[in-house]
Amino acid sequence: MNREAEVLEMPRGGESDAVTARRIAQGRSVVERYAERLDIATDHLDPPAASEVYCALGELHEGLIENDSAQVESDYRKAQELFPQSHIANMGLRRLSRVEGDYGAVLASLECELQGATRPENRRALQLELARTYLYCECDAEKTIAILEMLEGDAGEASTYTSETETFDPEVFLLWEDALLATGAWDRYVGKLREALKQQSETGMMTQHIEERLWLLYRYLMPDAQQAALLSHHLMCHQPLDDELVDDALMRAVNEASKDERVDILTKAVERLVGSPRADFYRALLADVAAFDFDDPDHAIDVLSELSSTSDLFLLHPLIELLSDGDRVEDMLSIVVRCLESLGSPQQKAEQLYAIACIMRDEIENEDAAFDVLREAIDTYPSHAPTVEALAEIYTRRAEWENLAQLYELELSYAIEHQLPEYTPELFAIRHARLAQIYEQLGFALNAFNHYKAVLAIKPD
Repeated sequence: MNREAEVLEMPRGGESDAVTARRIAQGRSVVERYAERLDIATDHLDPPAASEVYCALGELHEGLIENDSAQVESDYRKAQELFPQSHIANMGLRRLSRVEGDYGAVLASLECELQGATRPENRRALQLELARTYLYCECDAEKTIAILEMLEGDAGEASTYTSETETFDPEVFLLWEDALLATGAWDRYVGKLREALKQQSETGMMTQHIEERLWLLYRYLMPDAQQAALLSHHLMCHQPLDDELVDDALMRAVNEASKDERVDILTKAVERLVGSPRADFYRALLADVAAFDFDDPDHAIDVLSELSSTSDLFLLHPLIELLSDGDRVEDMLSIVVRCLESLGSPQQKAEQLYAIACIMRDEIENEDAAFDVLREAIDTYPSHAPTVEALAEIYTRRAEWENLAQLYELELSYAIEHQLPEYTPELFAIRHARLAQIYEQLGFALNAFNHYKAVLAIKPD
């Protein structure tokens, strides 16, 4: 069968699998041809050179998509037998042992190679790998610390013979950190953090990491309020803000009854989180401090007027409470409407405005302010039934019958135009009957007749 016919008869979705299988087979064939030639070549090489060839063979076999681990191990073993100090061969065998979870073999290999290593950079790399294996594979932090201490001793001894000072090594530092965290050696951990901090030449991610770790230690594990406060202040000024950091600083300021510090912390948080929802949360807290700790409601209003688009009633509540009590209801309403711009539909906006009006009416007991917000909700979505009912109650109490009739007419017109499913025949009948009564009371006989007629059309009985 030719290739075209083979493809046509292939099951749907199977072509990629066939292509992959063919490529794997081709790759294996190429590797085997190279392996045969290289194997022959080793007869004419000295042991170290022949060892390198077998290492190359091992890497070739290991690189196959579906490799034969026994063949890979055989290649590296031959390389090791020819030249026991071969780092590539030992490293390849360790990789295989790690895959099999045989960490005892990994440690034995590292110890053996370390004994024969003479170059300082090679010894250091092996010691670091040994430390990582003890810590992350064998969960033996004590042995990791012993190796790191040995590395420190070697570095200190080397520095006495040169003019160079010891440089910061992130890899070694992070190993120290994980090992000390595992053993709970907090005093020593603090010492390492402070030592590492001195070695930082500029304020970067590592500096931030070290300072945050120190703050967490002084805050929770080795409580030291003064040190935690100093670090908190520094982090607030120079590093990306962390919610836990800000909240802790605020709690400390509250406990110390420091109003000025609370303002300072919240102002920094607001300034550095511009456009973030979290900034609005801190802005609301800042307004609360201004209004109730400093008795400055006007400043609180100015702070809240910069709220970004939000529909969170928790954030809007202080604004509602501050503004609905005085002569700035229009200001409050414009701010609230702007904040609700993030809501997608007019119905959602009307629902939030209705909730705000309820807060004004029931909690703050300011009916005039609640009325203004209800009117805004009706302008936004005329058929929001709870808002219609709330406004109808106010109009009835005030005997504003024409306004009440206009409210119901607008509601029905919008519901019919937009074919709102929640407006059932029963609800239409109720509204028409109420309008008929209002028009009859106003002396508008024709209007009353038309609405009674509409009721009969819906409910003939």
